[in-house]
Amino acid sequence: MPWLYTALRKVFRRGVEFYFLDLQVEGHVPPAGPVILAANHPNSVLDALVLGSEVARPIGFLARSGLFSGAAGPFLRAAGAIPVHRRQDGPSEPGGNDDAFSSAFDVLAKGGVIGIFPEGRNAPERHVRDLKTGAARIALGAEAANDWALDVRLIPVGMNYEERDSFLGRALVRFGDPLLARDYREAYERDPHEAARALTEDLQTAMRAQAIHVHREEHTRLLHAIDALVGAELREELVGSVDLRTLDEKFLQRVSGRGAKRADLEGQREVRQWIADGIAHFERTDPEGLERLSRNIARYEEHLAGARLKHDFAERSPKTLSARWEALKATLYALALGPAAAWGLLHNFAPYRLTRRFALAAPEEAIRSVRAVGGGALFFGITYALFATAVWHTGVHVLVFLGYLLSLPISGVWFLRYRQRLGRFAHYVMVRTMFISRPALLKRLLLERTQLLVTIDVMRREYQALRRSS
Repeated sequence: MPWLYTALRKVFRRGVEFYFLDLQVEGHVPPAGPVILAANHPNSVLDALVLGSEVARPIGFLARSGLFSGAAGPFLRAAGAIPVHRRQDGPSEPGGNDDAFSSAFDVLAKGGVIGIFPEGRNAPERHVRDLKTGAARIALGAEAANDWALDVRLIPVGMNYEERDSFLGRALVRFGDPLLARDYREAYERDPHEAARALTEDLQTAMRAQAIHVHREEHTRLLHAIDALVGAELREELVGSVDLRTLDEKFLQRVSGRGAKRADLEGQREVRQWIADGIAHFERTDPEGLERLSRNIARYEEHLAGARLKHDFAERSPKTLSARWEALKATLYALALGPAAAWGLLHNFAPYRLTRRFALAAPEEAIRSVRAVGGGALFFGITYALFATAVWHTGVHVLVFLGYLLSLPISGVWFLRYRQRLGRFAHYVMVRTMFISRPALLKRLLLERTQLLVTIDVMRREYQALRRSS
């Protein structure tokens, strides 16, 4: 194992744990034997950081050759990364990617793990592009070079982010059942190219089963809108209500303000895929109806944006909202919990701003997430160490000192939740104020929402009946 990979994994694992509010894993990676992890690629280099932090075995990632040309090149090689030239990067050196394939074969022959993103480039949210054949060619080539005795397994991986670019967001990593390269031996001996294409097609199907896949990229926005409108009801109906927390997690989440319930991300993925499949069904059977729904939702969202409202504005009837009561609750909340939030702001503002500046200064988007995670681990670690050193030298009791250390990250998260909660109070006040001052606008929005819900419900019932019959 490259020593640098071990060191970086420890750093980035802490950064990933801090970056995500919740990171859940379904499935597993075999503890031994040659493995190729083939993952979708919605979030640039962050995908590699998440995989590296969640897989205990060292991963030799295949990365585009352009990343190796600068100062980062020696570090990437020392960490076990393998440079690959992509066709879209221009003419390649003589021999193409022979060295990359040879390096990958060596890793697999030694029983190691290769990480690859077969789409070849960053993909849109909720869509797995058609795959390149590189992963299949590596698996088949390694087996052929070792007389089909390696037992190389390709594991389809789904990277599912609740919100792709959101700090303190949620993510679900799904490891599917492996595809065995040796199962394609006969096809490979007849025609290596056809065997690679067949394995690639099977891998693509398996990857799309692990990640949320909208069948057409342009329907991603429609998926998000339908999920915002009826996703909660569908989750209750299709997968039920699930609380995944352990007792210690419940306590910690209450203290840290990280939410009252751990989200069922697997259930959320299932429902979103159900919606995506429904969209594909109506695109085939009723394209005009689907287009009409899409236009109506887009118009509704424009009206919401013009009124500075969100999809959840109708969760509570404006008639039940008292502007004075909501303002009073916001004031009491701000006063009672303000000191804890101020404590978090005091200890976390500087490293947060430094991390943000460091990430935004990245020369390209692909490096930004790496800087955010790595820079966050560095700047927060240094800041906490400085605060801890100063407090330790005051001679406080060791239990007080440990409590102080624990309060630093918890209070930082608490401040973000505090600010978010105040924003929600302000939203309630605005809805109530609009109910009084602009009743016609609010009535129109509620009518549009009701019409959309009726249309979606009719389509949902039709699609559910189809699914049950099949």
